[in-house]
Parts: sequence; structure tokens; C-alpha cells
Amino acid sequence: MTAVQETEDLGKPHSSIDRDMYGFPRVSRASGSRRWPRSKHSKEGRGDMNYWDICTHQDFRQFAGPDMVSDSRDEGGGAESPGEGMATITLRNWRLLEPLLYTMVEMSHAIFRGVECSSFALTPSIFRRFAFLHMLTTEEKNTYIDRCYNHFLQAIRGRRGPLSKPLDSYSRFEIWSLGRHYGVSNTMLDWSHSPYVCLFFAFADRDRDDMRSLYCLKQNVIEAAREKKPAIKPGFEGSRYGEDDDILLTDAPEYDSLRFYRPLSDDNFRMINQQGVFTVSRSPHSIEKWVSHNYPRVRDHLHRTLERETSPRGREKLLTEIKSGWILLKVNIETSEKDRAQILRTLNRMNINYASLFPDVEGASLYANMQGDIHHY
Repeated sequence: MTAVQETEDLGKPHSSIDRDMYGFPRVSRASGSRRWPRSKHSKEGRGDMNYWDICTHQDFRQFAGPDMVSDSRDEGGGAESPGEGMATITLRNWRLLEPLLYTMVEMSHAIFRGVECSSFALTPSIFRRFAFLHMLTTEEKNTYIDRCYNHFLQAIRGRRGPLSKPLDSYSRFEIWSLGRHYGVSNTMLDWSHSPYVCLFFAFADRDRDDMRSLYCLKQNVIEAAREKKPAIKPGFEGSRYGEDDDILLTDAPEYDSLRFYRPLSDDNFRMINQQGVFTVSRSPHSIEKWVSHNYPRVRDHLHRTLERETSPRGREKLLTEIKSGWILLKVNIETSEKDRAQILRTLNRMNINYASLFPDVEGASLYANMQGDIHHY
């Protein structure tokens, strides 16, 4: 089977164009460049889109074409709007992830999360516990959270290794984050500064549907819009002195009910290798609800900052940010089981696998199992 035949089922918008195994137009030996043919979607006067010149999201959309990518922000695009401050992009070929992620290369303060099922909401695991769901008052929920924390604190005594520091030398969130990396249900969600690490977690599980998702959250934009600039303690981004031990909830998804925590302990090797960072939910709601509730404040802050900005580059960046209309992006990826195996092979060549992300005996075992399950892994 030729490379062109292999991509016939990928929904390519220009079937007359000879494509390579990645679904992209073949490299011309004469010109040495990949080009996407001019269409009604091309910018006037832009000419053919060169794959290697993709820098912005608009470039990416022009390159991919409407048959390969749908966007909830498109007028009449057929995608349901996810809510204010959010956007959803659906890719019909996973190989379009590479140029899409390249358009985010300058978003150094964005964080990512991969989920194995596109229907999963960004809800901390403790909020999904049966006991928690049947509690009616915030007081009951806080009692339950405090009890879960103390259970874990007692359970890990003597189990962290002989060189670990005393437990009372850590903040509650440092211990809470350690538990989250080992499966403890709490008010945190795992994120990473690496979208590729998150892709691994989105595709690692085999028994899921054909739509996986990658989330992107603009941490720097959220932090910049806080009204009061609090004193920062190491590790806790956006915390005031004396608040970094507060793991309990409030009722409403107010702005300060979403926080970011980056652990500093050097004995959580999983967190270090995964470039981990956490969101901490201080209200019993999903991240999506927090974003829709608080995005007007972020938008107002961006407009006020634009009024004060004097440099052309600064104004351009702010206008682009305002025009994007999102601080939470969801990228849905349509894949088959064959695609999943190829994605995991590709990530393994980048040294993103169970062995590197879980540098312990459990990670080695999971890595050996995946080597047996995926041919040529």
C-alpha cells in the first residue's frame, strides 16, 4: 500500500494532491518545500501555504483546511460552543498535532492536561467520590476532605524512603501533591508544562473510545488578572502568606478559588520527570465552570492592560490574546487503535514513556507491558 492510499480515509480536503505518510502534501524535489494548494480559505495575496512557515493559529487553520479541523469559534462551524472563555478544536488526523503545538511554542506559561476520554470534565477526583457526591453542605465536604488528608498522612509514615525529610517539614499542599501523583483522591488536578507528556497520558490506556483530548490552560493570563498581587511563598503560585495550608472549600467558584501549585520537594521523582504542576480547586466545581464564571474578569483585565500598553509588540500580543477568546482550550483528537500505537511509538522515541515518567519499579513494569502490547515499540 502506498502512502497516498494509506491516507485516503483521513478526510483530506484536496484528494488530487499527492501526500506523504503524514497526510501532508509531498515535498517537491524542485522547490524543497511542502505547499498546501490555494483555496477559497487562503488569505488574499498570501499564495500557497508553506508548511514550514506555520507560525500562528491562522496559518495552521489555512494549512489544514476546514475538512480536517473544526473549531467551536467558527461561525456555522457545527461545533457546540463550550462556554465563555473556552474553545474546542477537533482534529481529524492526529498528525496535525505537530503544527498545532508549534503555534503554541511561545506560550511558555501555559499548562497542559491529557485525558483519555473526551467526555471527561476537568473535575478533581475527590469531587467524583460517591461519598462526596452525597454530601449536601460545604461543611460536610470540608470535614470529608480533612479526614482524607489525615488518612493519607498517617498511611505514608515510613513509606517514603530512608532519606525522606520529616513529614512536619512539608506544607499540607506538598503532601497533598505527593498523594495525587500516587492516586490519592483530593482537590488537585495534575497538569504539565509539556504537551507531549500529556499526550502520553491521553493515549496510554487502550480501552477507551476513539476521541482523546488535550487541554491547554493559560496560567499566566489567569494569574495576571488577580486584583491583589499576593506575597508569594515558594511553590505556591498566587498564595498569600498563611494561606498555603488551606485545603478546604468555599461555596462559589470565585476567582481565588482556583490556584496553582508547583511542588518543590526533591523526593517526588514522578512530578519532576513529568514537569508537573497542579491546579488546586477551592470550590466544588469543575475547571470549566470556573472559567465560564470568571472569564469576564480576565477579559476586562486584558482590555485595561491594552489601554496602558505603549509598545507595538505588546499591543499586538494583547490584541491577539483578546481575539482568541479563550483561557482554556480543548483539543479533541480523532484516532483509531492503529493511530494510538503510532502516537505511543513516536513519544517513546522522544523518551516519553512509563519508564521515564514513572522512574520506579511500577514504571518499569508498565513500560515492559507496553513493549509487549505494541509492535515495534
